[in-house]
Amino acid sequence: MNISINKYSKALSSVLNREDSMEITDKSIENFLKLVERKKQRKILKRFFSVFEKNWQEKNNEINVVLSSAFEMDKETVQILSEFLQEHLNKKPVFRTNIDKSLLGGIKLEFDDKILDLSVRKNLEILRNKFLEN
Repeated sequence: MNISINKYSKALSSVLNREDSMEITDKSIENFLKLVERKKQRKILKRFFSVFEKNWQEKNNEINVVLSSAFEMDKETVQILSEFLQEHLNKKPVFRTNIDKSLLGGIKLEFDDKILDLSVRKNLEILRNKFLEN
């Protein structure tokens, strides 16, 4: 009987959430990989990690957020953004930062198929379009 990627993912996520030492975590991962090998399902590992990340984040109430800005942001500002997003999304944001000079200033947040563009560039485009309409 084949076990689905989702079942593998949920099982490993569940075990890792219970573990409190790195040695036990390493052993859990090793056992998981042995199980995959024994079941001759090595080919699933490529797809497994994205499914695992999704299940892990659901279990830990996290959300991936791409934070783009024209310049590197200081830790205080990122912390304020984190608290704001956590309050409004009811999930803990996990940031991946990106420097995008084309934004000119401000920020752009991407999460759950949504884009919140608060960049200077976007605001200039909006102003330009309003100006051209009149």
